[in-house]
Amino acid sequence: MHPLTPTGVGPRIGFVTVEDTGGGLRISPDLHGLGRFGIKPGPHGFHIHDLGDLAPTIKNGSVVVGGAAGGHYDPDRTGRHAGPYGDGHRGDLPVLQVAANGSATRPVVAPRVRLRQVMGRALIIHLGGDNYTDNPPNGGGKARVIGGIITNDCPYCKKQGGSSGLVTLAASVAALGAAVHFFSKRGSANTPCPEPTRDIELNTNNRQLAIDKYDYGPPNPGKPSLAFWKKLAKRWKRKPTKQAIKEVKSMRCGNCVAFDVAPRMEACMPGPVSKAGKLGYCWMHDFKCASLRTCATWAGGGPITEDKVSLDWQRRKGE
Repeated sequence: MHPLTPTGVGPRIGFVTVEDTGGGLRISPDLHGLGRFGIKPGPHGFHIHDLGDLAPTIKNGSVVVGGAAGGHYDPDRTGRHAGPYGDGHRGDLPVLQVAANGSATRPVVAPRVRLRQVMGRALIIHLGGDNYTDNPPNGGGKARVIGGIITNDCPYCKKQGGSSGLVTLAASVAALGAAVHFFSKRGSANTPCPEPTRDIELNTNNRQLAIDKYDYGPPNPGKPSLAFWKKLAKRWKRKPTKQAIKEVKSMRCGNCVAFDVAPRMEACMPGPVSKAGKLGYCWMHDFKCASLRTCATWAGGGPITEDKVSLDWQRRKGE
């Protein structure tokens, strides 16, 4: 783990080990001397953030320390901070307890998260506590003070000239037992297959959200599904005439700007789909998508067929 400053990321100050258990993700800190970074004894906000970057950013003209880590990990797009047992961000962890001597060694367990879901994301310790609500925002955690990346490598060790071997893994966050097979044969440690392609539960959740909010469908593209197409035409503010239905039927995932079937992404797919068309990845809603379906957020200009364009989408999404 590293101190976070307005000018960047400081040298290693300690270790955190992350591992799956029957009750969820166990996060075991081995941190000492936290008082020198302004962290007082008591509970502190402790969260998994979306992105694997600890750099400062600028917002409204002011520096946000550790801002490149993004917001709390929220694959369900709840937009709520509700603590480890609530129905909000999955990255909301139990508070980190700091002892009177400035050490933090008490493990916490995140019951709704598995290691494979958070590999490559940031783990952040905040200056303030956490009441597991949005009042004040994010439970009152305030500034980001200490951070690391959940990885089997150590990107910030390398930047500081350190080794990336297991002995120094904890300069970031040691994700014990994490497997290299998470990465596609066309990817690398910096460009893995998107997380939903590796996590069936996350993929299913994201797809269901697209069904519920954006009318992803039809369920069976091989059938007429007239009711579905009429509903979609209405969502596009069109009277469901024959011409309007013909138009929306031409707006398929397979020709959407966010539909990825580049060679590197094909390597992330489990295989083709016959009745529902070709299987690709939807960067708009983050799930494995069938080319003959569509949704209310369709945008023309696709599909994505080049690796460099696919990688650009992934980088812009912060994965």
